[in-house]
Amino acid sequence: MKWLNESYGDLFELYIANNRAIHICKAEYVEKLFIYSSKDNKFPHRFGHSEGLKELGNNDLGLLANTNLENWKSSRLFFNSMFLPSYSERAYDVAYKLWKEMEHIWLSNYNNSKHVLEIDMTEWIRRFSACMIFDLNLGVLKRP
Repeated sequence: MKWLNESYGDLFELYIANNRAIHICKAEYVEKLFIYSSKDNKFPHRFGHSEGLKELGNNDLGLLANTNLENWKSSRLFFNSMFLPSYSERAYDVAYKLWKEMEHIWLSNYNNSKHVLEIDMTEWIRRFSACMIFDLNLGVLKRP
């Protein structure tokens, strides 16, 4: 992509299999696409209508390929909240508390058993991630 930027500049279009794609290589131009307010945003749809995304059920998910303005607004609000310092601090605190809780459980199981404790880390990380998601986004899990 760098050589295309050097050859054609900060903004250029490219046709791939009869699909037009506009490439933006300068941060100032990209910022205009991600204006917080949907009222001031002149580019609510990042991509054109795509039958492939529609067939996969991804035409109204996320920020980039979302064609449903209401879904885009809620995704945008969620996306912006993740980059607030308070969210990062809360994520750190929740991860630390969950880790300490699991460490305590592992140690108590290890001390109370005469056999080797076996832990399936793939299952554990899946559950750890689920607890993180619930704690951060819903705040429903209460711990002692």
